[in-house]
Amino acid sequence: MQRSLILLLSFCIFYSCTMKPEKVLLFIRDGSGDLNYTLKEEVGVMKEILEEAGFTVVVATISGLPLSTDSVQIIPDLKLSDVEIIDYSGIILPCMHAGASMEEVDPLAVKLVKEANLSNIPIAVQHASIMTLAKAGILKGKQYTYHKEVEADEFAGFEGSKYCGTGVVRDGNIITSGVCPYLEKLYGLEDGTQKLILTLIDIVNEKVK
Repeated sequence: MQRSLILLLSFCIFYSCTMKPEKVLLFIRDGSGDLNYTLKEEVGVMKEILEEAGFTVVVATISGLPLSTDSVQIIPDLKLSDVEIIDYSGIILPCMHAGASMEEVDPLAVKLVKEANLSNIPIAVQHASIMTLAKAGILKGKQYTYHKEVEADEFAGFEGSKYCGTGVVRDGNIITSGVCPYLEKLYGLEDGTQKLILTLIDIVNEKVK
């Protein structure tokens, strides 16, 4: 009995030590109006929270080229076109203060979230990147947050969705944060970055139990 218990404990320790960390994809879109601020206060905070929780963060951009400012540099791990969605337990689309029109949404990002949604992979989206969800057609019947309610008759893709204020809301595998760090800086609204990522972590942990 004692020998069996020792063997069982040894196996559990070995298994826990050899398990690979869950991987989360963080897609940084082009066109930031303040790359230095958003890399430090949005992307940097997201990465730090995830890595402290034991996750592996994989950064993707359209080009795969380094993102550099006077005080920060991020070297992407891969181009978005090279992403295999089944490799990831979660997807994050930060706002990046990079515009909030449908025209600024990259087709590859639309493809990414469609595939993630079909694969039942959690998607965490902050502020303007919610337009990617709308363009992908996966907001219908979903709750969302934003700095203000989006008029469905003006923005295709918001039909049948429900506005829930400026905070963070989870609806199934979709998590939205209505205020990014840059909006907090401009208007004093409460930044949802930390809560967005913690909610994503909760969902991923639910799925791997």
